[in-house]
Amino acid sequence: KREYVYDISPILAELPKDSKAISKIVNLIVNMELDLEEARRQELKAEIKALEEAKQREITALEEERRQKIKDFMRETINVIEKKEREK
Repeated sequence: KREYVYDISPILAELPKDSKAISKIVNLIVNMELDLEEARRQELKAEIKALEEAKQREITALEEERRQKIKDFMRETINVIEKKEREK
């Protein structure tokens, strides 16, 4: 991420010292900065949520794979036991 630094002090210096425009410009910049920070915070929250959901899907898939392996093992074990019973 690239950070930009904006220096508006030369522009503000050209305005009359008692200008209401200075405070309006400063307020505008502060509000814009707050909005940008909030937007970035929301983006980060969305990214975190997506990562958590992906992690949960992966965990669920691994758990299902494990359950399936256990079922397969149990089925094979039963087949071996049944085969030995038939051979007796």
